[in-house]
Amino acid sequence: MSFEFIKSFSSRVESQDSSLLNGLRSSIASRAVATIMCLQVMACNQPKRKTVDSNQPSTVDMSVSAPEDMSVAPVDMENLDRDDDDDVANEDDNCPDTANLDQADQDEDGTGDLCDNDIDGDGVINDLDNCPSDANADQLNNDADALGDECDEDDDNDGTTDADDNCPRVANPNQEDLDVDQVGDACDNDIDGDEVLNDTDNCPSVVNPDQADLDGD
Repeated sequence: MSFEFIKSFSSRVESQDSSLLNGLRSSIASRAVATIMCLQVMACNQPKRKTVDSNQPSTVDMSVSAPEDMSVAPVDMENLDRDDDDDVANEDDNCPDTANLDQADQDEDGTGDLCDNDIDGDGVINDLDNCPSDANADQLNNDADALGDECDEDDDNDGTTDADDNCPRVANPNQEDLDVDQVGDACDNDIDGDEVLNDTDNCPSVVNPDQADLDGD
């Protein structure tokens, strides 16, 4: 093989390699340009963000519209429940200085029981009244205990309440009743029931209406 042939063949190979290399470079450059252009397009389509100047103070709208009618209704100071706080206005309260929501007034004198010094209105003040909630001007007290007869459930203090006692004002704890007339012997003026009173009956505990007395004694 001649030298000229070898030289000619080598030249053709170099020429082909050069063409391939140039084509590769051109392809890479084209792809790079396309990528850059694509990135630029994407950036342009993004919404712009507002920048905030940190040196500028932020402002908030604090304005409030005032109501047209600023008038205030007058307060009735005399009618306020300002003294006892029982939810009853002073002018309607029968104890304006003492809380008494129920407004109880037993003697109906216009002064509530909680602030009335004579609740039952019998003329005897509560501290001295033996029945402060029951009118008893006479203050009768049969058994001399702390309760007046008007409010005492056992006036003779014999252990039997008045409602069941056959002698409610005479102590008779055994409740004896010889003639079974519902009146106890202790308070019955005819114990034997012979219609002769005990004071004149010659046998007050034995029935003898004829009052026979053989020996006349």
